[in-house]
Amino acid sequence: TIYHPSFASTKQFVALFSVLTCIVYGQLPGNWNPDVFGYRPYFALPSAPSAKQTNLFHFRPDAQGAIDEQPQTRNLVLAARMSLLELSFTKLAKELRTKLSDADKKIADLNSKLAQTTEVSSATATELDNLKQDYADFKTDTTDRISALEQASTCTCSADNTAGIGRIPGSCADLKEIGYTKSGLFSVMGSKQVETVYCDFTKEADDPDLQKLIGYEDVKSKPTYFYLQRTVKSEQKDVPIPFETEVVNSGDIDKTSGVFTAPVKGTYFFSFSGLAQIPETSAFDSYLAALLFRNGDVVARSQLNEVNAVANINYLSPVTVQATLALEQGDTVWMQIDFNNGAYLFDDNDFRATHFNGWLLEEEIAASLGLL
Repeated sequence: TIYHPSFASTKQFVALFSVLTCIVYGQLPGNWNPDVFGYRPYFALPSAPSAKQTNLFHFRPDAQGAIDEQPQTRNLVLAARMSLLELSFTKLAKELRTKLSDADKKIADLNSKLAQTTEVSSATATELDNLKQDYADFKTDTTDRISALEQASTCTCSADNTAGIGRIPGSCADLKEIGYTKSGLFSVMGSKQVETVYCDFTKEADDPDLQKLIGYEDVKSKPTYFYLQRTVKSEQKDVPIPFETEVVNSGDIDKTSGVFTAPVKGTYFFSFSGLAQIPETSAFDSYLAALLFRNGDVVARSQLNEVNAVANINYLSPVTVQATLALEQGDTVWMQIDFNNGAYLFDDNDFRATHFNGWLLEEEIAASLGLL
């Protein structure tokens, strides 16, 4: 037998390894399994287990008996499971609190929107009620207007009495006699002008409440108006003032002669204005007068008097005449000037200072129709 020192060391190593194996094997449970996590008497759980550690204690049924046989291991496992369950409940409670907080915010937001929607709905309902009322008022007003127009424009003669009265109706009694039966507004011929009256045909012909005067209608048989201007100074007295410019003229004044002829009987308005120029003079009193004539008679006058007048082309004084006259058809109206000491009405083509205008205010239409 050959002896080698390394051979003795090898035997000693094998013997030591066998002893250690027996010692370790004695520490393991009898029903041992290869699960490395099945038996860890000194395992310390972390405060927050990982996903892998969460599944740490899901043991197989065949390993459960081994755990039950060792109280220390069972207590550690239960403690671990309780700790894990507590962590799970804590996490779940936190998530629930977060979700409840979010839900409370959403509910508050929904309540706010609901309140706004309710307010808008209330305002809309109020506006709708107002619109309904406005529509009802408009409908009533429109119906009344249509009824009034129908009564005013439609002949409401009775079928058994269609004869006229031989003249223009002058009252509600005349209309009732013709055969009108529906009450309303009507135009009748008054003593001088056309009148608007309300006729209540439910009243008798001799009842004073049958007719109510509303007003007068501005009816003219022809338009009458004029407006004339001068472009040169006026130095002739005691004759009608002629005019060069015709701004408007319905045809009843001759600008060359300056004479207006009333086309119809009625009330007329006339207006005249000019600028008087009185040259320097030693006379005690100088004057210029503008006079309105009707049929050769003075009916209105405006006069400017100067004492010790100063010669100044820019020293101009206005003279004006306004008058409202009742004229018969064919009456004539014109303007004249009267003056002394060389006075005149100032004018030139660029500085038109003399104006004469007039128009018909009201025509006595009854006279124009030959009813008077």
